[in-house]
Amino acid sequence: MDGLLMHRVVDAEGVAVDRVVLPKGRRRLVLEVAHDKCSHIGIKKMKETINKLFTWPGMGVEIADYVKSCDVCCRVNKQGNKGVCIQERPLVDEPFASVAIDLVGPLPKGRQGVQYLLTYNCMATRWPEAVPLRTVTATEVAEALVSILCRTGIPQRILTDQGSVFTGRLMKDVCEVLGCEHITTSPYRPQGNGVVERFHGTLKPMLAKAKDQGVDWSRFLPLALFAIRQVPNRDTGFSPHQLAFGRKLRGPLDLIYAGWVKDGYERMDVHGWVNRLQDRLKVLHDCAMANGALEMRKRLDKVNSHRMDRELSEGSFVLLRVPGLVSNLEASWEGPYEVVKRLNKVKYRVRRKGSSGQGKVVHISNTKVYIPRESVVLQVSVAVEDDVVRSVCDKSNRLSEEFCDGYSEIELQDVVSRNEEFFSELPGLCSEGECKIGVNKGSSVVNLPVRKLPYKLKEKVECEIEKMLEIGVIEV
Repeated sequence: MDGLLMHRVVDAEGVAVDRVVLPKGRRRLVLEVAHDKCSHIGIKKMKETINKLFTWPGMGVEIADYVKSCDVCCRVNKQGNKGVCIQERPLVDEPFASVAIDLVGPLPKGRQGVQYLLTYNCMATRWPEAVPLRTVTATEVAEALVSILCRTGIPQRILTDQGSVFTGRLMKDVCEVLGCEHITTSPYRPQGNGVVERFHGTLKPMLAKAKDQGVDWSRFLPLALFAIRQVPNRDTGFSPHQLAFGRKLRGPLDLIYAGWVKDGYERMDVHGWVNRLQDRLKVLHDCAMANGALEMRKRLDKVNSHRMDRELSEGSFVLLRVPGLVSNLEASWEGPYEVVKRLNKVKYRVRRKGSSGQGKVVHISNTKVYIPRESVVLQVSVAVEDDVVRSVCDKSNRLSEEFCDGYSEIELQDVVSRNEEFFSELPGLCSEGECKIGVNKGSSVVNLPVRKLPYKLKEKVECEIEKMLEIGVIEV
């Protein structure tokens, strides 16, 4: 029709519709109008919109790549970063050797003007502590921490987030004087300090209920800690007091029980009591370690069942989640940032694109892959027909105007010259890796259905086979 290639289809209403089959040089315009000029609609809606009037081979893939590489959509859309598998946390078997601390607040002002809490939790026994604070200055936090350590002992490791109070010079000096290793979590990743965060999830509702009943939360705090210490913890299976002191905490219910049942307490000398306590503590700690490993495995299986491991390659680009959004109309992501180095399975060092600074450490769950639009447009141009790829590598080393859609010929010549091994007409051998295929003894070979080769491709395939035989890529 008028020099245009048309494709006729019948829509849902039974009406015949003629769609234009777009050549490569015209697709960019349609993609821009359908997405950039139409409120940045999603992949599905964009396919439906374009498919009413236009079509071309590989249209769905090109539309998806075009939308995924949209800078505006990447920054604003909240979707895009799939949850990564949580990592197994090493179990701690020595009481008060590894502890986690954090700050809670501001809370409603309590007695003597306190409105913050310094919370403390032992990694092994789950022993909780909480000290009310008026302010969260480095000096007051350090004094409160020392007051807790005077009761529980000096730990080997202290885990905190990256709040300014914990990363300041004073806290660093305190850890050096006490001989403690200070470990910090990833920024904006409270899950990294999960032990103390779960403690907050128990403590704060208890204080809120006390306040609702007209009780000052700062006066109720010791009673709340008493209750938490005597209740069995889900991870260990024992109460924090039992793991710390080797005996159950005597509480209000024990007083009622003792009033109804005769006391059968066994009298023994000091040495006998110490030996019995040591044996009891060993049994309790062994059971707590076993229960902790079992609960961790259950949690990993539950959370990771719908997640998958994700890695970022050095030199790639990502967007970072914007913390503390106050409006739904603000962009959810910022960047792009370049991945400088992988520190471990989930931590990466990134820096602003074009910056030469040291950058910052981020958790992979707070990142989203950023696809530059120019790389996708180049793929759209070269990944459709064979003859276009061949036009890149011809002897004259000239690039067709159709291939240069959106790019100057000089720019594409530079890309080809710097990556000649990827644009070669001849296939080659790769020595970067190898694949070993193991076959079980006695297993039967599965015969898959043979796909017939289209007649029009027969000559081309035979030619390619001869070339591969000639250069030794395959053998008969």
